[in-house]
Amino acid sequence: EKELKGDTSPSTSNIFARTSRRVFIYYNHVSRANKHCFSFNKSYNYYYSTNSTMGNGIFAQCKLEGADALVPGKHDKIEIHDKNASKPEFIPYLAEKQAAIKAVSRACLLARRVQQTLVSKETIQKKDRSPVTVADFAIQALIISELHKLFPNYPFIAEENSNQLRAPENAENLKTVLGHVQSFMPYMDEETLMSNIDKGKTKSTNTDPSTKNYWWSLDPIDGTLGFLKNQQYAVCLALMENDQPVIGVLGCPSLPLIGGGDEQQLAQGGSHPGCLLVAVKGQGAFLRALDVQEEDKINRIEQVNPAESRFTESAERSHTSHDVAASVARILGIKSEPIRIDSQCKYAIVARGDANIYLRLPSNGYKEKIWDHTAGYLIVKEAGGEVTDIEGKPLNFGLGRTLSDNSGVVATTGGIHKTVLEAIVKANAEAKQGSTSPASTPKKGGL
Repeated sequence: EKELKGDTSPSTSNIFARTSRRVFIYYNHVSRANKHCFSFNKSYNYYYSTNSTMGNGIFAQCKLEGADALVPGKHDKIEIHDKNASKPEFIPYLAEKQAAIKAVSRACLLARRVQQTLVSKETIQKKDRSPVTVADFAIQALIISELHKLFPNYPFIAEENSNQLRAPENAENLKTVLGHVQSFMPYMDEETLMSNIDKGKTKSTNTDPSTKNYWWSLDPIDGTLGFLKNQQYAVCLALMENDQPVIGVLGCPSLPLIGGGDEQQLAQGGSHPGCLLVAVKGQGAFLRALDVQEEDKINRIEQVNPAESRFTESAERSHTSHDVAASVARILGIKSEPIRIDSQCKYAIVARGDANIYLRLPSNGYKEKIWDHTAGYLIVKEAGGEVTDIEGKPLNFGLGRTLSDNSGVVATTGGIHKTVLEAIVKANAEAKQGSTSPASTPKKGGL
Protein backbone atom coordinates (compact mmCIF):
# COMPACT_ATOMS: atom_id res chain seq x y z
CA GLU A 1 0.00 0.00 0.00
CA LYS A 2 2.82 2.39 0.82
CA GLU A 3 4.44 1.78 -2.58
CA LEU A 4 1.28 2.44 -4.53
CA LYS A 5 -0.59 4.98 -2.44
CA GLY A 6 -1.07 8.29 -4.23
CA ASP A 7 -3.53 9.93 -1.86
CA THR A 8 -2.04 10.96 1.48
CA SER A 9 -5.37 10.95 3.30
CA PRO A 10 -7.48 8.03 2.11
CA SER A 11 -10.86 7.42 3.63
CA THR A 12 -11.49 4.40 5.81
CA SER A 13 -13.43 2.63 3.06
CA ASN A 14 -11.25 3.35 0.03
CA ILE A 15 -7.57 3.74 -0.76
CA PHE A 16 -6.49 5.66 -3.83
CA ALA A 17 -3.39 4.70 -5.80
CA ARG A 18 -1.72 6.16 -8.86
CA THR A 19 0.67 4.09 -10.96
CA SER A 20 1.71 3.69 -14.57
CA ARG A 21 3.16 0.26 -13.93
CA ARG A 22 1.46 -3.02 -14.83
CA VAL A 23 -0.92 -4.23 -12.18
CA PHE A 24 -1.66 -7.92 -11.71
CA ILE A 25 -5.08 -8.79 -10.32
CA TYR A 26 -5.71 -12.25 -8.88
CA TYR A 27 -9.18 -13.80 -8.46
CA ASN A 28 -10.43 -17.03 -7.00
CA HIS A 29 -13.19 -17.39 -9.57
CA VAL A 30 -11.48 -17.36 -12.96
CA SER A 31 -11.11 -20.19 -15.42
CA ARG A 32 -7.33 -20.31 -15.78
CA ALA A 33 -4.92 -20.77 -12.89
CA ASN A 34 -6.85 -18.44 -10.54
CA LYS A 35 -5.73 -15.28 -12.22
CA HIS A 36 -6.45 -12.44 -14.59
CA CYS A 37 -3.80 -9.99 -15.70
CA PHE A 38 -4.49 -6.46 -16.78
CA SER A 39 -2.14 -3.83 -18.14
CA PHE A 40 -2.79 -0.11 -17.83
CA ASN A 41 -0.88 2.01 -20.31
CA LYS A 42 -1.59 5.36 -18.65
CA SER A 43 -1.52 6.75 -15.13
CA TYR A 44 -5.04 6.37 -13.75
CA ASN A 45 -6.63 6.89 -10.36
CA TYR A 46 -7.70 3.49 -9.04
CA TYR A 47 -9.70 2.85 -5.95
CA TYR A 48 -10.71 -0.35 -4.29
CA SER A 49 -12.63 -1.15 -1.17
CA THR A 50 -10.83 -2.59 1.82
CA ASN A 51 -13.91 -4.30 3.21
CA SER A 52 -14.15 -8.09 3.12
CA THR A 53 -16.46 -8.33 0.14
CA MET A 54 -14.02 -6.39 -2.01
CA GLY A 55 -10.97 -8.43 -1.14
CA ASN A 56 -9.55 -6.70 1.92
CA GLY A 57 -6.92 -4.65 0.13
CA ILE A 58 -5.63 -6.40 -2.98
CA PHE A 59 -2.79 -3.95 -3.54
CA ALA A 60 -1.25 -5.10 -0.28
CA GLN A 61 -0.30 -8.26 -2.18
CA CYS A 62 1.01 -6.50 -5.29
CA LYS A 63 4.61 -5.45 -5.72
CA LEU A 64 6.30 -3.80 -8.66
CA GLU A 65 9.14 -6.28 -9.16
CA GLY A 66 7.21 -8.78 -11.26
CA ALA A 67 5.21 -11.95 -11.28
CA ASP A 68 7.23 -13.71 -8.58
CA ALA A 69 6.03 -11.18 -6.00
CA LEU A 70 2.38 -12.14 -6.42
CA VAL A 71 0.15 -14.50 -4.46
CA PRO A 72 -2.48 -16.27 -6.63
CA GLY A 73 -5.97 -16.91 -5.34
CA LYS A 74 -5.60 -14.71 -2.26
CA HIS A 75 -8.76 -12.65 -2.63
CA ASP A 76 -12.38 -13.40 -3.36
CA LYS A 77 -13.49 -10.46 -5.45
CA ILE A 78 -11.78 -7.37 -6.82
CA GLU A 79 -13.21 -4.41 -8.68
CA ILE A 80 -11.09 -1.65 -10.18
CA HIS A 81 -12.65 1.65 -11.14
CA ASP A 82 -11.29 4.49 -13.23
CA LYS A 83 -13.61 7.42 -13.49
CA ASN A 84 -11.72 8.98 -16.44
CA ALA A 85 -10.81 6.06 -18.67
CA SER A 86 -12.21 3.06 -20.44
CA LYS A 87 -12.24 -0.45 -19.05
CA PRO A 88 -8.73 -1.87 -18.62
CA GLU A 89 -7.41 -4.20 -21.31
CA PHE A 90 -7.13 -7.91 -20.60
CA ILE A 91 -3.85 -9.35 -21.90
CA PRO A 92 -3.84 -13.14 -22.25
CA TYR A 93 -0.87 -15.06 -20.82
CA LEU A 94 0.73 -11.92 -19.35
CA ALA A 95 1.80 -13.49 -16.06
CA GLU A 96 3.22 -16.57 -17.77
CA LYS A 97 5.05 -14.42 -20.32
CA GLN A 98 6.69 -12.28 -17.64
CA ALA A 99 7.70 -15.35 -15.63
CA ALA A 100 9.05 -17.17 -18.70
CA ILE A 101 11.15 -14.17 -19.78
CA LYS A 102 12.63 -13.85 -16.31
CA ALA A 103 13.37 -17.57 -16.03
CA VAL A 104 15.05 -17.78 -19.45
CA SER A 105 17.05 -14.58 -18.87
CA ARG A 106 18.41 -15.96 -15.58
CA ALA A 107 19.11 -19.29 -17.27
CA CYS A 108 21.18 -17.54 -19.96
CA LEU A 109 23.21 -15.83 -17.27
CA LEU A 110 23.80 -19.21 -15.60
CA ALA A 111 24.84 -20.73 -18.95
CA ARG A 112 27.43 -18.01 -19.47
CA ARG A 113 28.81 -18.55 -15.99
CA VAL A 114 29.25 -22.24 -16.73
CA GLN A 115 31.01 -21.42 -20.01
CA GLN A 116 33.33 -18.95 -18.31
CA THR A 117 34.29 -21.35 -15.53
CA LEU A 118 34.25 -24.77 -17.20
CA VAL A 119 34.71 -24.42 -20.97
CA SER A 120 38.34 -24.13 -22.11
CA LYS A 121 40.57 -25.04 -25.03
CA GLU A 122 41.42 -28.23 -23.14
CA THR A 123 37.79 -29.34 -22.75
CA ILE A 124 37.15 -28.60 -26.44
CA GLN A 125 40.23 -30.55 -27.56
CA LYS A 126 39.26 -33.51 -25.37
CA LYS A 127 35.63 -33.31 -26.55
CA ASP A 128 34.69 -33.14 -22.87
CA ARG A 129 30.90 -32.82 -22.56
CA SER A 130 30.85 -32.23 -18.80
CA PRO A 131 30.38 -28.42 -19.07
CA VAL A 132 27.20 -28.74 -21.12
CA THR A 133 26.05 -31.54 -18.80
CA VAL A 134 26.38 -29.17 -15.86
CA ALA A 135 24.58 -26.38 -17.72
CA ASP A 136 21.75 -28.68 -18.89
CA PHE A 137 20.97 -29.93 -15.40
CA ALA A 138 21.43 -26.59 -13.64
CA ILE A 139 19.22 -24.68 -16.09
CA GLN A 140 16.48 -27.31 -16.07
CA ALA A 141 16.44 -27.25 -12.26
CA LEU A 142 16.44 -23.44 -12.16
CA ILE A 143 13.63 -22.90 -14.69
CA ILE A 144 11.38 -25.66 -13.36
CA SER A 145 11.89 -24.46 -9.78
CA GLU A 146 10.93 -20.89 -10.67
CA LEU A 147 7.91 -21.75 -12.82
CA HIS A 148 6.59 -24.51 -10.57
CA LYS A 149 6.55 -22.05 -7.68
CA LEU A 150 4.34 -19.67 -9.68
CA PHE A 151 2.26 -22.18 -11.66
CA PRO A 152 2.23 -25.38 -9.60
CA ASN A 153 -0.43 -27.06 -11.76
CA TYR A 154 1.46 -26.68 -15.05
CA PRO A 155 3.44 -29.87 -15.79
CA PHE A 156 6.61 -30.04 -17.90
CA ILE A 157 8.10 -32.01 -20.74
CA ALA A 158 11.85 -31.37 -20.67
CA GLU A 159 14.95 -33.03 -22.07
CA GLU A 160 16.84 -34.12 -18.95
CA ASN A 161 16.28 -36.39 -15.94
CA SER A 162 18.38 -36.87 -12.83
CA ASN A 163 19.47 -40.50 -13.38
CA GLN A 164 22.96 -39.50 -14.50
CA LEU A 165 23.43 -37.06 -11.60
CA ARG A 166 22.41 -39.67 -9.05
CA ALA A 167 25.20 -42.06 -10.11
CA PRO A 168 28.05 -42.15 -7.54
CA GLU A 169 30.69 -41.46 -10.20
CA ASN A 170 28.99 -38.12 -10.97
CA ALA A 171 29.09 -36.77 -7.41
CA GLU A 172 31.46 -33.97 -8.44
CA ASN A 173 29.18 -32.91 -11.29
CA LEU A 174 26.21 -32.91 -8.91
CA LYS A 175 28.10 -30.64 -6.53
CA THR A 176 28.94 -28.26 -9.39
CA VAL A 177 25.35 -28.22 -10.65
CA LEU A 178 24.04 -27.50 -7.17
CA GLY A 179 26.52 -24.66 -6.70
CA HIS A 180 25.40 -22.92 -9.88
CA VAL A 181 21.72 -23.22 -8.97
CA GLN A 182 22.39 -22.00 -5.44
CA SER A 183 23.88 -18.80 -6.87
CA PHE A 184 20.27 -17.97 -7.83
CA MET A 185 18.39 -20.02 -5.22
CA PRO A 186 20.50 -20.29 -2.04
CA TYR A 187 17.96 -22.54 -0.32
CA MET A 188 18.28 -25.33 -2.91
CA ASP A 189 19.50 -28.73 -1.67
CA GLU A 190 20.51 -31.85 -3.61
CA GLU A 191 17.26 -33.76 -3.30
CA THR A 192 15.10 -30.76 -4.19
CA LEU A 193 17.38 -30.06 -7.13
CA MET A 194 16.98 -33.57 -8.54
CA SER A 195 13.27 -33.64 -7.78
CA ASN A 196 12.78 -30.48 -9.83
CA ILE A 197 14.85 -31.85 -12.70
CA ASP A 198 12.65 -34.95 -12.73
CA LYS A 199 9.47 -32.89 -13.02
CA GLY A 200 10.40 -32.72 -16.70
CA LYS A 201 10.39 -36.49 -17.25
CA THR A 202 6.87 -36.63 -18.60
CA LYS A 203 3.74 -34.55 -18.88
CA SER A 204 2.08 -35.64 -15.65
CA THR A 205 -1.66 -35.82 -15.18
CA ASN A 206 -3.21 -32.55 -14.05
CA THR A 207 -6.74 -32.91 -12.67
CA ASP A 208 -7.34 -29.18 -12.10
CA PRO A 209 -10.02 -28.31 -14.71
CA SER A 210 -8.82 -24.70 -14.95
CA THR A 211 -5.25 -25.62 -15.92
CA LYS A 212 -5.36 -29.18 -17.27
CA ASN A 213 -4.69 -28.08 -20.86
CA TYR A 214 -1.51 -26.15 -20.00
CA TRP A 215 2.06 -27.46 -19.82
CA TRP A 216 5.62 -26.29 -20.41
CA SER A 217 8.11 -27.56 -22.99
CA LEU A 218 11.76 -26.98 -22.07
CA ASP A 219 15.16 -27.55 -23.65
CA PRO A 220 17.68 -26.16 -21.15
CA ILE A 221 20.63 -26.10 -23.58
CA ASP A 222 19.76 -26.59 -27.23
CA GLY A 223 22.95 -26.85 -29.28
CA THR A 224 25.47 -28.95 -27.36
CA LEU A 225 28.38 -28.40 -29.73
CA GLY A 226 27.64 -24.71 -30.09
CA PHE A 227 27.76 -24.34 -26.33
CA LEU A 228 31.03 -26.25 -26.01
CA LYS A 229 32.64 -24.21 -28.82
CA ASN A 230 31.38 -20.87 -27.47
CA GLN A 231 29.24 -20.53 -30.59
CA GLN A 232 25.46 -20.64 -31.02
CA TYR A 233 23.16 -22.32 -28.51
CA ALA A 234 19.78 -21.45 -27.00
CA VAL A 235 17.64 -21.81 -23.89
CA CYS A 236 14.20 -22.76 -25.19
CA LEU A 237 10.93 -22.53 -23.28
CA ALA A 238 7.31 -22.70 -24.46
CA LEU A 239 3.95 -22.71 -22.75
CA MET A 240 1.54 -25.11 -24.42
CA GLU A 241 -2.25 -24.88 -24.44
CA ASN A 242 -4.13 -27.83 -25.89
CA ASP A 243 -0.78 -29.11 -27.20
CA GLN A 244 0.01 -25.97 -29.21
CA PRO A 245 2.52 -23.26 -28.24
CA VAL A 246 0.98 -20.05 -26.91
CA ILE A 247 4.19 -18.55 -25.49
CA GLY A 248 7.66 -19.07 -26.92
CA VAL A 249 10.90 -17.71 -25.46
CA LEU A 250 14.34 -18.25 -27.00
CA GLY A 251 17.36 -17.03 -25.06
CA CYS A 252 20.33 -16.81 -27.45
CA PRO A 253 23.37 -15.68 -25.43
CA SER A 254 25.79 -15.71 -28.40
CA LEU A 255 23.50 -14.40 -31.15
CA PRO A 256 24.10 -10.74 -32.08
CA LEU A 257 21.12 -8.49 -31.43
CA ILE A 258 21.60 -6.82 -34.80
CA GLY A 259 21.32 -9.27 -37.68
CA GLY A 260 22.40 -8.97 -41.28
CA GLY A 261 25.96 -10.18 -40.74
CA ASP A 262 27.76 -12.84 -42.73
CA GLU A 263 27.61 -16.55 -41.99
CA GLN A 264 30.85 -16.50 -39.99
CA GLN A 265 29.64 -13.72 -37.70
CA LEU A 266 26.35 -15.45 -37.01
CA ALA A 267 28.02 -18.82 -36.43
CA GLN A 268 30.79 -17.59 -34.15
CA GLY A 269 28.82 -15.22 -31.95
CA GLY A 270 30.90 -12.90 -29.79
CA SER A 271 31.16 -10.89 -26.59
CA HIS A 272 27.95 -8.90 -27.21
CA PRO A 273 25.06 -9.29 -24.75
CA GLY A 274 23.14 -11.73 -26.93
CA CYS A 275 19.41 -11.55 -27.56
CA LEU A 276 16.08 -12.91 -26.47
CA LEU A 277 13.07 -13.53 -28.72
CA VAL A 278 9.54 -13.74 -27.33
CA ALA A 279 6.25 -14.60 -28.97
CA VAL A 280 2.71 -14.84 -27.63
CA LYS A 281 -0.06 -16.35 -29.73
CA GLY A 282 -2.00 -13.60 -31.43
CA GLN A 283 0.26 -10.85 -30.08
CA GLY A 284 3.29 -11.03 -32.38
CA ALA A 285 6.99 -11.76 -31.95
CA PHE A 286 9.46 -9.46 -30.23
CA LEU A 287 13.24 -9.06 -30.02
CA ARG A 288 15.29 -7.63 -27.16
CA ALA A 289 18.85 -7.65 -25.88
CA LEU A 290 19.38 -10.10 -23.05
CA ASP A 291 20.38 -7.40 -20.61
CA VAL A 292 17.51 -4.92 -21.19
CA GLN A 293 13.72 -4.99 -20.91
CA GLU A 294 12.87 -2.84 -23.94
CA GLU A 295 11.75 -4.89 -26.91
CA ASP A 296 10.96 -4.27 -30.56
CA LYS A 297 8.25 -6.02 -32.52
CA ILE A 298 9.54 -8.11 -35.40
CA ASN A 299 8.02 -6.81 -38.61
CA ARG A 300 6.40 -9.27 -41.00
CA ILE A 301 8.37 -10.04 -44.18
CA GLU A 302 5.68 -9.77 -46.85
CA GLN A 303 7.22 -11.33 -49.97
CA VAL A 304 10.65 -12.43 -51.15
CA ASN A 305 12.01 -13.88 -54.36
CA PRO A 306 12.93 -17.52 -53.61
CA ALA A 307 16.16 -17.16 -55.62
CA GLU A 308 17.21 -14.26 -53.39
CA SER A 309 16.51 -16.14 -50.15
CA ARG A 310 19.06 -17.45 -47.70
CA PHE A 311 18.56 -20.71 -45.91
CA THR A 312 19.85 -22.00 -42.62
CA GLU A 313 20.46 -25.54 -41.43
CA SER A 314 22.30 -27.46 -38.74
CA ALA A 315 26.07 -27.19 -38.64
CA GLU A 316 26.28 -30.96 -38.24
CA ARG A 317 25.70 -33.31 -41.17
CA SER A 318 24.41 -36.00 -38.81
CA HIS A 319 21.35 -33.87 -37.97
CA THR A 320 20.11 -32.94 -41.45
CA SER A 321 20.86 -33.78 -45.07
CA HIS A 322 23.18 -31.08 -46.38
CA ASP A 323 23.13 -32.76 -49.79
CA VAL A 324 19.35 -32.63 -50.18
CA ALA A 325 19.34 -29.06 -48.87
CA ALA A 326 21.91 -28.12 -51.51
CA SER A 327 19.62 -29.61 -54.15
CA VAL A 328 16.71 -27.56 -52.78
CA ALA A 329 18.84 -24.42 -53.03
CA ARG A 330 19.81 -25.26 -56.60
CA ILE A 331 16.19 -25.89 -57.62
CA LEU A 332 15.15 -22.57 -56.09
CA GLY A 333 18.03 -20.74 -57.75
CA ILE A 334 19.64 -19.71 -54.44
CA LYS A 335 23.29 -18.68 -54.91
CA SER A 336 24.21 -17.62 -51.36
CA GLU A 337 25.87 -20.04 -48.97
CA PRO A 338 23.73 -21.55 -46.21
CA ILE A 339 24.01 -20.25 -42.65
CA ARG A 340 24.99 -23.32 -40.64
CA ILE A 341 24.53 -22.86 -36.90
CA ASP A 342 23.43 -24.94 -33.94
CA SER A 343 20.17 -24.88 -31.97
CA GLN A 344 16.87 -23.05 -32.32
CA CYS A 345 18.87 -19.94 -33.13
CA LYS A 346 17.99 -21.03 -36.67
CA TYR A 347 14.35 -20.23 -35.94
CA ALA A 348 15.50 -16.91 -34.49
CA ILE A 349 17.39 -15.78 -37.58
CA VAL A 350 14.49 -16.81 -39.84
CA ALA A 351 11.99 -14.89 -37.71
CA ARG A 352 14.02 -11.69 -37.75
CA GLY A 353 15.06 -11.92 -41.40
CA ASP A 354 18.73 -13.00 -41.50
CA ALA A 355 17.48 -16.06 -43.41
CA ASN A 356 14.16 -16.92 -45.04
CA ILE A 357 14.28 -20.72 -44.99
CA TYR A 358 15.14 -23.23 -42.26
CA LEU A 359 15.49 -26.79 -43.52
CA ARG A 360 15.55 -29.77 -41.17
CA LEU A 361 15.76 -32.79 -43.47
CA PRO A 362 16.60 -35.93 -41.47
CA SER A 363 16.55 -39.36 -43.08
CA ASN A 364 15.66 -42.94 -42.17
CA GLY A 365 12.57 -42.05 -40.20
CA TYR A 366 14.16 -39.98 -37.42
CA LYS A 367 11.51 -38.23 -35.31
CA GLU A 368 12.18 -34.80 -33.88
CA LYS A 369 11.96 -34.07 -30.15
CA ILE A 370 9.23 -31.57 -29.38
CA TRP A 371 11.43 -29.36 -27.16
CA ASP A 372 13.70 -28.75 -30.15
CA HIS A 373 10.89 -26.88 -31.93
CA THR A 374 8.05 -25.59 -29.73
CA ALA A 375 9.44 -22.13 -28.89
CA GLY A 376 11.00 -21.46 -32.30
CA TYR A 377 7.85 -22.65 -34.08
CA LEU A 378 5.69 -20.00 -32.41
CA ILE A 379 8.26 -17.23 -32.84
CA VAL A 380 8.43 -17.77 -36.61
CA LYS A 381 4.64 -18.07 -36.87
CA GLU A 382 4.06 -14.85 -34.91
CA ALA A 383 6.68 -13.09 -37.05
CA GLY A 384 4.46 -13.85 -40.04
CA GLY A 385 6.19 -17.02 -41.22
CA GLU A 386 5.06 -20.59 -41.75
CA VAL A 387 6.25 -23.85 -40.16
CA THR A 388 5.28 -27.38 -41.24
CA ASP A 389 6.97 -30.70 -41.79
CA ILE A 390 8.49 -31.50 -45.20
CA GLU A 391 5.11 -32.80 -46.42
CA GLY A 392 3.33 -29.58 -45.50
CA LYS A 393 1.59 -31.09 -42.45
CA PRO A 394 1.19 -28.99 -39.26
CA LEU A 395 3.52 -30.00 -36.43
CA ASN A 396 1.70 -32.17 -33.89
CA PHE A 397 3.08 -31.54 -30.39
CA GLY A 398 0.45 -33.65 -28.64
CA LEU A 399 1.83 -37.17 -29.13
CA GLY A 400 4.39 -37.36 -26.33
CA ARG A 401 8.06 -36.40 -26.45
CA THR A 402 8.50 -36.59 -30.22
CA LEU A 403 6.89 -35.26 -33.39
CA SER A 404 5.96 -38.82 -34.25
CA ASP A 405 3.35 -37.77 -36.81
CA ASN A 406 5.77 -35.54 -38.74
CA SER A 407 8.82 -35.91 -40.95
CA GLY A 408 11.42 -33.15 -40.74
CA VAL A 409 10.69 -29.45 -40.33
CA VAL A 410 10.54 -26.51 -42.74
CA ALA A 411 10.22 -22.89 -41.58
CA THR A 412 9.96 -19.96 -43.97
CA THR A 413 9.12 -16.27 -44.16
CA GLY A 414 8.25 -14.11 -47.13
CA GLY A 415 5.40 -16.11 -48.65
CA ILE A 416 7.57 -18.83 -50.22
CA HIS A 417 6.56 -21.86 -48.15
CA LYS A 418 4.67 -23.70 -50.88
CA THR A 419 7.51 -23.11 -53.35
CA VAL A 420 10.06 -24.50 -50.89
CA LEU A 421 7.96 -27.60 -50.21
CA GLU A 422 7.70 -28.26 -53.94
CA ALA A 423 11.50 -27.94 -54.24
CA ILE A 424 11.95 -30.47 -51.42
CA VAL A 425 9.77 -32.98 -53.26
CA LYS A 426 11.95 -32.60 -56.37
CA ALA A 427 15.19 -32.80 -54.36
CA ASN A 428 14.06 -35.96 -52.58
CA ALA A 429 13.14 -37.52 -55.91
CA GLU A 430 16.66 -36.78 -57.16
CA ALA A 431 18.13 -38.28 -54.00
CA LYS A 432 16.19 -41.51 -54.49
CA GLN A 433 17.56 -41.75 -58.02
CA GLY A 434 21.09 -41.54 -56.62
CA SER A 435 21.92 -37.98 -57.64
CA THR A 436 22.67 -36.99 -54.03
CA SER A 437 23.72 -38.83 -50.89
CA PRO A 438 21.12 -39.25 -48.13
CA ALA A 439 21.98 -38.04 -44.65
CA SER A 440 22.81 -40.46 -41.88
CA THR A 441 20.33 -40.98 -39.09
CA PRO A 442 20.76 -38.40 -36.33
CA LYS A 443 21.53 -39.73 -32.88
CA LYS A 444 19.97 -36.80 -31.06
CA GLY A 445 17.93 -33.79 -32.09
CA GLY A 446 18.37 -30.16 -31.18
CA LEU A 447 21.79 -29.33 -32.66
